[in-house]
Amino acid sequence: MELGREISQGKGLIGVNIMVVLNQYEELVKQAVKEKVDYIISGAGLPLNLPQLVEDEDILLAPIVSSLRALKLINRVWLKRYNRLPDFVVLEGKGAGGHIGFKKEDLEEGKSLEELTIINSPVGILGRAIKNDFLKKIEKERKPSNKCINCLQTCNPKTTQFCISDALIFAGSNLNRVKEIVGVKSIIEKIIEEYEEK
Repeated sequence: MELGREISQGKGLIGVNIMVVLNQYEELVKQAVKEKVDYIISGAGLPLNLPQLVEDEDILLAPIVSSLRALKLINRVWLKRYNRLPDFVVLEGKGAGGHIGFKKEDLEEGKSLEELTIINSPVGILGRAIKNDFLKKIEKERKPSNKCINCLQTCNPKTTQFCISDALIFAGSNLNRVKEIVGVKSIIEKIIEEYEEK
C-alpha cells in the first residue's frame, strides 16, 4: 500500500477486487482493511457479510452485480444487518467477460464471434472465454492441477475439469472492438464520450 501511495503521489484511490467465492475471502478482506485501502469491490458471489468485515466506514464498499434483484437483496441485507448501503455498484451486463451471473442462452445472445465460447468455470458460474488450445484440451479430457492451492469454495480438485489458474482468458462480447492494448484512462474517456452522445 505504501508503495502504491508513493507511486500515485496521493492522487486517486487504491482498492482491491476480492471474489466472494475464494476460500480466504474473509482473510483477504481483513488484510485489505488493515492496509487501509480506499475501496473494496466484491463479486463472484453475493458479498452479504462484507460490511461486517469492514467496520471502517471510510473504506468504500462496492458489490458487483448482474441484476437489479441481486442489488436489492444486497441492499436489504446490508441495511437490516449493518445499517449500511453500497457506496457504489459495479453492474455487469450479459456482455461482460469473466464470471457473470446469467443463463447460458443469455450469454450466447451476445456471443457474435467465433473466437468466444461459454464455459462452466470451477468458480461455479458460467463465463465467456476466448477459445484457445487449453479450452480445446479440456473439452476432450479433464486437466487436474499439479499445484492446487485450494483457492475456491466451489472447486473440488478431485473432480473439477480444470484449475482456473492454469490457462484461461476471459473476454466480453465486444472482443471484436479490441484492436490494441489501451490504458484505463483512455477506456474511461471513451465510455464517458459514448455516454454523453446518448
